[in-house]
Amino acid sequence: MLYIQNGVTAPNMTNTGRSFKDFIQTYHPRNVSINNDNKGKLKASQQLAFSGRLVDDTHKIESVLERDLIALDLDFIHSSIKTKDDLFKLLKEPLGGLNWYLYPTISNGLGNKLKYRLIIPTPRLRPGTYQTLAKGLNYYLLDMGILSDVDPSNWKVNQLFGMPVKNQFSEEPLIKANTKNKDLDKETTEKLIQELTKFISKHERAVKWDASPTASTKQALINKGASQGAILLNQIVPGIPQGQRNNTMYSFMLYWLKCGMDATALHDFASNMNALYFKPPLDNKELENILASALKGHIKIIGGVYNGKK
Repeated sequence: MLYIQNGVTAPNMTNTGRSFKDFIQTYHPRNVSINNDNKGKLKASQQLAFSGRLVDDTHKIESVLERDLIALDLDFIHSSIKTKDDLFKLLKEPLGGLNWYLYPTISNGLGNKLKYRLIIPTPRLRPGTYQTLAKGLNYYLLDMGILSDVDPSNWKVNQLFGMPVKNQFSEEPLIKANTKNKDLDKETTEKLIQELTKFISKHERAVKWDASPTASTKQALINKGASQGAILLNQIVPGIPQGQRNNTMYSFMLYWLKCGMDATALHDFASNMNALYFKPPLDNKELENILASALKGHIKIIGGVYNGKK
């Protein structure tokens, strides 16, 4: 079931009583002219959506009962992919047997960067299953060379996604669909998850230091009673390559926010670490997005959950 929220500050979501597939057929996208100055304001006012089952029409983590649609923001499309048609063709190779939709995000085209949203209908998924599937698909597209990095917010249980918006860079048709197949059923989803877990293991093993020589160094630090901060710094100093940058920076920011560091100081600290040890460094906007994501809902502290700025 598709829920709609009119802007990020709206208190509740509206249950449309329809599926994404039905709703999108009669949807009329908003027209905007976007630039770096008004981007934040336009993003805050765009129509957002969630597809699944919610308690009391709220999208808090604890309110999510099920999700029935994967929505992946492809913000790190590989620089070798220059057009929407090229992206669509490349996605058809790994995802050709699935039904899916592709449309630009509101900031697509700014700085000549492709930014698209991939929508894949699924059977009803419990939150943990949804996270595994979304995460696995992200890492799979990374390994296929379609993405150059991943955004952990893509597998956040209550993550909202923007509905289609036309800006001055949009091409027609705005929404491209690969819908000549059957939607994913429960059995096919289970098989797909089994295939995708190997990509999760591969990438998260690197992030969690299971590979030599960092694993032995980490254990030595633990044995000496080192803090998580020291362990994180020891992980980062050897250099963080593409494919691990976002997750590593997110873990880094999460830790220091837990320790009470304010956002301004953390931004400066993270910027220095990024410039020195991330290969290549994340750009400033990517860094800000990761920090904003941490502040808005990812920070868990002892005794409860810190929800960030509303």
